[in-house]
Amino acid sequence: MKIRSAVFLLASALSLTAAAPHPAALERLPDPARPGFARAVKVPDAPLVFTGLVHPSSPAADARRQFDDVINQLGERLAAAGSDLERVVRLNFHVADDAATQAVEAGLAARFGRHPAAVTVQRSVLAMAGARLAGDAVGASSRAARTLEKVGDAMILPAGGKVFVSGQAKQGDTFAESVRLTMAGLHQALEKVGATRADVVQVKAFIKPMAQHATARAEIERSYAGGRVPPIVITEWLTGSDTEIELIAAGANRPARDPADPIEFHWLPGMSVSPYFSRLSTVAPGSPLLFLGCIDGGTGGTAREQWLRAFQQLAGVLRDTGSSFRHMAKATYFLADPTAREYLAEIRSVVFDPARPPAASGVDVQGLGWPGRSVGVDIIAVPMKRAPAPPAGGAKQAK
Repeated sequence: MKIRSAVFLLASALSLTAAAPHPAALERLPDPARPGFARAVKVPDAPLVFTGLVHPSSPAADARRQFDDVINQLGERLAAAGSDLERVVRLNFHVADDAATQAVEAGLAARFGRHPAAVTVQRSVLAMAGARLAGDAVGASSRAARTLEKVGDAMILPAGGKVFVSGQAKQGDTFAESVRLTMAGLHQALEKVGATRADVVQVKAFIKPMAQHATARAEIERSYAGGRVPPIVITEWLTGSDTEIELIAAGANRPARDPADPIEFHWLPGMSVSPYFSRLSTVAPGSPLLFLGCIDGGTGGTAREQWLRAFQQLAGVLRDTGSSFRHMAKATYFLADPTAREYLAEIRSVVFDPARPPAASGVDVQGLGWPGRSVGVDIIAVPMKRAPAPPAGGAKQAK
């Protein structure tokens, strides 16, 4: 425990060096093998900024310059919303090929070495022809936001409750109808926990084919009926249906039913109940969040063996951050092997509490950005509230 706390506190102190005063410190668990990457970032219940997906201004530039361009654009969006690159919590990169990941690694080492972020890399066809990479970000904001506030292409989520909605995939007669039906289902799901589409902070759509990205965006925007449109991230998936879409939203500012347990899991009428994922999860006001970067199973071996290694690592990071498999709010699984989904179900049947599975999306992808890596998972979790330690030499247990 002391070692874990020391690592978090040291990283937190480094992330604040030479920065403006911050309302609340971030705690970072760096990945010692990869400069600029954090295994996890702990965020207090304070305002957060979510951006949309950003593409490079000049797709003709080399991948390293495209990385800097994307990061600079994200920095501008964050700054307009009261954040900055030193307070980045999560970075998601979509790369056109594995070679572009080398530019991401070099750029993160150069620009985020002192304040590493939780990072996910996914290989995908990109909406911009010629682009090698694109990215979106989550950052901590100094804005004293009381309600959702949109600033350009970013949204400020105020302190308070949060809602994570699992990916839904409704199939229509056309691609546009599939997106339209899916968005309607997601907005209806929010009603289960007292939220509405006006509370949505970010929409993430996985679509096939990516050539339909403009249609997907138009249908998502249309689903807000002329109201405020949240930031949108559109990326590729390779599953059979046209799309899967997930949401993050502001939740009700009411205390948790159990003061010792800030997270609740929900299912929806008329939809199947799975022991592997809930349809929504909610986090009560006052609880910190833990953002875990994508954890993969390395290279070599079958998809099952890679999943086993990934879940072993995940268990370690959850332990080191004071969380557990029972305290995960949102999981995104990346599957780059045709057998990966079957083995994922097998492993979850062993390690998950069927009454407390996270909201989740499972995405079949081209790759995870590094050759030979077939599976990965990124997580948003909450810390456990631990019972006080018994006093040293405490009373004997009653028989």
